[in-house]
Amino acid sequence: MKKIISVLLTLVMLFAITSVCVCAAETTMTTLSVADARTYEAYQIFVGDVEGKTLSNVKWGANGTGVADTPVDEATLALLAGLTNIDISDESKLAVIESLVNLNTAPVGTVSKDAPLSVATGYYLMKDVSDNLEEGQELSAFVVKVVGDVVITPKVGEVTSKKKIKDVNDSLDDPTVVKAWQDSADYDIGDEIPYLLEGVVTEKYAAYDEYYFCFHDTLTKGLDFKADSVHVFVDGVEITEGFKLIKADGDKYIKFEFENLKNIPEVKAGSVITAEYLAVLNTDAIIGSLGNPNVMYLEYSNDPNGDGHGETPEDKVTVFTYKLVVNKVDGESGEALKGAGFTLYKKDAVAGFVAVGPEVGGEELSTFTWTGLDDGIYKLSETTTPAGYNTMADIEFTVTADHEIESADPQLTSLSGNLATGELTSGTITKDIENNKGTILPETGAEGTIAFITIGAILAAIAVVFLITRKKMSVYED
Repeated sequence: MKKIISVLLTLVMLFAITSVCVCAAETTMTTLSVADARTYEAYQIFVGDVEGKTLSNVKWGANGTGVADTPVDEATLALLAGLTNIDISDESKLAVIESLVNLNTAPVGTVSKDAPLSVATGYYLMKDVSDNLEEGQELSAFVVKVVGDVVITPKVGEVTSKKKIKDVNDSLDDPTVVKAWQDSADYDIGDEIPYLLEGVVTEKYAAYDEYYFCFHDTLTKGLDFKADSVHVFVDGVEITEGFKLIKADGDKYIKFEFENLKNIPEVKAGSVITAEYLAVLNTDAIIGSLGNPNVMYLEYSNDPNGDGHGETPEDKVTVFTYKLVVNKVDGESGEALKGAGFTLYKKDAVAGFVAVGPEVGGEELSTFTWTGLDDGIYKLSETTTPAGYNTMADIEFTVTADHEIESADPQLTSLSGNLATGELTSGTITKDIENNKGTILPETGAEGTIAFITIGAILAAIAVVFLITRKKMSVYED
């Protein structure tokens, strides 16, 4: 009997060992792969048998909050089953699921496009750890999958931004027509220029607990920022709180910083955030084709699972300004003529012709320059005329310029006036203007009269001498 029992026990042990080996051999494996260029870490919450989206014989996985390879309690399973309600958002589901995984433990593996990962069937949280994001992209929120073989698809939105300028021409525009926002404009020095910054909030906004959003804007030395002109909008409605205006580098670098958009109740997924302001074109402005660029980019939260930030591509707008040069010459000789003075006027659609500064002139001046002009309608008036010359009639002319209004790098393409063709690089329109001498008019008398008077005086003197001499001779005869 003892021998029989010993044999039976041996058979039972062998059967148990064989069963364990069979179970280990039959553990179902599956493959995780990625379709795009992202990289994910795989955290194993549960393991079990998978059929479709159903997981049975559920045990805690290597990264779950329970003891690995032990059965999951019914309360946890019921909690998960309740999340299948279609009315529950992905963000709400994820908040519950995150409580069941320990992200401080080492993941069971990493998967990327060129390196698929073989894992036991089960329930996994995939964490996006990509380090090759392009500008405007963001990391994916946690992806949770019941796996059989599966291709991971990121749950991400896209953040976009742009900068624009408005081209307002007092001389040529109908003041009742609202101008469009575009990528280039031209202005006079001293003009106030309208600028716009725009950013679009990610469609995955709800996945973030906090959301950072900041416009970075850099002005060139030819532009002076007007801080009192700032207006900020959410979806076209102005707001006055929830952001900070930060200035640096002599107000040439400015930031519109929203530390947490979640504090602004008007903001939602896809909201358009805009900031508008004015800048004055100053005397340091670059004349001609190089223009005066203004560059902006948007910094934003890009990791719904952490506190990472991304940036959109830089966007540039450019304002151009021009120069008029008048050379005064003698109408006969063509040589430079000094001593004139000119006043330049620009036409305003409302006020008529308005002087562009004081008279330009001087006794030793023959070249007259006006720097920092917009395109438009002008009048040149000779307000001081060189001695001996006729004052010229006023000259009306139009400065015309073309520049790319929709471009990543706007270029000046043409410059002209009905005075002369402009030179693009220097932004200069040059014209020689002649002055003619005054006309010599006929006179009566003058040199002939003087001659007669002189001869008459001589004859009178001779007559006086003759009379005196004759009188003396008469006395002697007597």
